[in-house]
Amino acid sequence: MKTTVAIPHNNYPDRVREAAEEQLENLSAVGREVHSLTATLSQQKNEHRVEIVAEANHHQTLVADGAGLVIEEALVIAADRMRSQLRKLHDKVLDRRHGKA
Repeated sequence: MKTTVAIPHNNYPDRVREAAEEQLENLSAVGREVHSLTATLSQQKNEHRVEIVAEANHHQTLVADGAGLVIEEALVIAADRMRSQLRKLHDKVLDRRHGKA
């Protein structure tokens, strides 16, 4: 699976990029149907934002975002939201495969 962390126009410490990469790796374990995960970290005025985009099977795109006063908080919120979407997609695929839909 391809994972990418993009930090346009901001200089975050290396520990933030490493934390984002770790979150994406954790998400990749949840979503087997996902081909790529991209996290975009940005700062808007006094708020940090994280957007995670997942490209899944059958041209599905999942998007989750998080915002917070601290970048780590925004990252955790976005990752939790994406994890929820990935679990829902995974359950839907399993139900379809086993004739429950």
